[in-house]
Amino acid sequence: MVPILSKSSNLNNKILRDLSAHEKHQTQNLQREIEEMTKQCNDLQKSSEELASQVNDLHEQVDAALGAEELVELLG
Repeated sequence: MVPILSKSSNLNNKILRDLSAHEKHQTQNLQREIEEMTKQCNDLQKSSEELASQVNDLHEQVDAALGAEELVELLG
């Protein structure tokens, strides 16, 4: 017959092992999620920079078109 104290200790050890395994699994999942979000953030930053560059190019094109329009009006 196993003493009650020994059974309780074994149960506590099993609970601690289960909790530790669960926490390790959660930590791995969170780490994976952080990596995915970091990649998404980097991709969004790159897209933002590309779009800002396109906006600047479009502003320059509009300014050039307005300048050409004014020149045509002056010559016409």
